[in-house]
Amino acid sequence: MSEMLGNHYFLSRNYAKAIDAFSKALGDNYPDNILKKLIICHITQGNISIAKEYFFRIITKDPYIIINTNITDEDCPCPEIISYFEKNFYPATSLDDLTSLGILWLYCDMNKSIDYFNRANQLYPKDSFTYNSLNILNQINLKKKD
Repeated sequence: MSEMLGNHYFLSRNYAKAIDAFSKALGDNYPDNILKKLIICHITQGNISIAKEYFFRIITKDPYIIINTNITDEDCPCPEIISYFEKNFYPATSLDDLTSLGILWLYCDMNKSIDYFNRANQLYPKDSFTYNSLNILNQINLKKKD
C-alpha cells in the first residue's frame, strides 16, 4: 500500500512524502524502478549523497535503466527540475549542482549528462563519484559509436 502511495506522491511532485512512503513500504530493499524515482526525490530534497549512492548502484548494474527512461510514459519530472536548476544555478559550479544535473540529464539526454559530468570532473578532479560515473557513461557512448 505504501508503495502505491509513494508513486502517487511522486506523480504529484511531493518528493518528501514519496521518500517517506517508499521507505515505509520497502525499507532499504528498493527495486530499480523505485530507485529511479528516489534518485530524483533525493536530488530535489538536497540529499545529494543519497541520490549519488542510488544512482551509482543503478549505473554499475545496468545504466540503461535510467538511459531508457521514457519521459512521457513515466511522467518523469526531470525536464522541469533541470529547467529550474539551470535557470537558478547557471552557470553551475558547485560539485553538488554539477553532479545533480549530470544525474538528471541521464534520464533525458546522455550527451548532456556527460557534459555535466565532464565539467564536474574538470573542476573537481579528485571526486571519485564523478570520475567513475563519467567512465561508465563514456564506455557506453563509445559502444554506441562502434
